[in-house]
Order: sequence, then C-alpha cells, then structure tokens
Amino acid sequence: MSRCPNCKSERSRPDVAARCVRRSLTTEYQYRRCTACDLVYLPDPGELGIDERVYISTYEDEWGETRDLKQRFEEYLVKRLPVDPPGRLLDVGCGTGSYLRFAEQRGWAVAGVDPWSHRYRPAIHPAVLPVDLQSAKFESGSFDVVTMWWVIEHYPDPVKTLAEVARILKPKTGLFVLSTDNIASIEARLFGRYWHHLLPPEHVCHFNPENLSALLARVGFRVRAVKHVPVTAGVMGSVHVYATEQGWPLTFGHPLWHILGLPFELFFGLLRKSGLFVVYCDLPETAESAQAAKAA
Repeated sequence: MSRCPNCKSERSRPDVAARCVRRSLTTEYQYRRCTACDLVYLPDPGELGIDERVYISTYEDEWGETRDLKQRFEEYLVKRLPVDPPGRLLDVGCGTGSYLRFAEQRGWAVAGVDPWSHRYRPAIHPAVLPVDLQSAKFESGSFDVVTMWWVIEHYPDPVKTLAEVARILKPKTGLFVLSTDNIASIEARLFGRYWHHLLPPEHVCHFNPENLSALLARVGFRVRAVKHVPVTAGVMGSVHVYATEQGWPLTFGHPLWHILGLPFELFFGLLRKSGLFVVYCDLPETAESAQAAKAA
C-alpha cells in the first residue's frame, strides 16, 4: 500500500470509490483517506494514469460551448489578484495560455508551463512551455506571482511541486495563489461517489483547507488568506453524474443548468464549506533558509 502523498503516513482507510463519468471511463477507482492528515488520495497513481487523448478531447468538448464563459472567468481571476503589475507572473498548468493573455494585457510579463499544452486547441500562447514545473528549471526567486488554478489535485507528489514553487517565488514580496476542490465541502459529503469534482484518475489528491494550509507552511509559505469560491458548478454537475450513472436521459452540460444549483452553492460558501477554495500565500524567507531553519 502506498504512503500518503502529503504526510507520507502509511496509515489509511478505504474512502469513496468512483468512476469518471465526465471522461466516459468505466473503470472504478478506489480512493483512500489518510488517518493522519485526512488527505483523500489515489494509491499508486503512476500505475493508473489516464489516456492523454481521452483527456485532451474531453477537455476541448467541455470548454467548447462555454469557452467565452471560461475566458471571462479567467479575466476575472487576473483582475482579482491582490497585487498589481509590473512583474513576472507564472501560471502552472496553464492549458492553452488564455489566462496568460489576460495577465499580459494587464501589464504582467508572463510565462506558463503545461506538459500537455502542445495538444490543446486553439493556438497556444507563445510564453507557454510544454513541460512540467521541475523540468522548466526556472531561476530561484525569479517570479513575483505564481498561480496554480485547479492544478495541485493532479499531482501525485504535491510536496515536491509546492517546494519548487517556493524556490522560484521571490521571498518577502512574492505572491502564490492556488485553488483546488474541497473534499470537506458539503457538496462532497452530500454527493459522495457522484461528486462532480472527484474526477478520477486525473484528480489524485483531494485536500481540505486545513491540510493544504499545513502543507504550504511545511514547505516555507505563510498562508495569508483562504477564500471559499461561491460558484462551483458542483451541485448540478453532481446531479448530472448521478443521472448518467443511473442511465437517465438527462444532460446538464449547458451553463444555464447550473443556475439551479447556485442558491445552494452560495449558501455553502457562506458556511465556508464550498466545493472549491483559493489559498493566498507569501514567502517570508527563501525556501532554502526556511528548510535549514526547520532542520536546525
């Protein structure tokens, strides 16, 4: 049995088992819950994987008719950054690089990494590197802002990834913003195996605000704020997953369907139990000095 990707504990118990209806996969994947840190994760994710062609084609299908909505949301995310340009901004897991385009228009010098970016359509932003974060080999302390929008759940080794972000972010003045789904949310507890954001085997690790904040502190970050996203598409998305598994001829793909779930999602957000959350961090000192201080 594999260790927890977060705390490396070998103590875990079976949790939810699910298949990925959104990717039309029939295989059922068994998650485990770490009894030490409460992370929900897929054991041995390297042996599971997902066919790249399936991921890319369904990614494009999902965003095909809602591409304008996605781009408006990305523009909103750029405007909501609590710091202003000029400076260097890196987006990790940037897809087509459309977020980078909005950041560039706002005055940021941009870069992006995504190992699958060469397969996306439409055209990729020229600042996107088709590699993972570690392979990009950026200089230490070279970015003013690093963003990671709904990406950390894909990494089988989130500790290594976040430590690399800490290395390349400017200490004291840099900002790191990441978002992910919330396994402790009301949505996740209510819908269980049908939860819209489970998405196995792509989503390897499911965090909650507490254990992700603890991990960030462990690699040297200082958490400044945790914000719950009020609109998650999780309620009607989960209803769609349930209906599909039951064989019901119902579809909820159009964005207007999600308005039906909006009052519930807003209420869950007010309770700070939303299905998605965003963490804002800075780096009070260099990653190397923070690790040396902990070792001492």
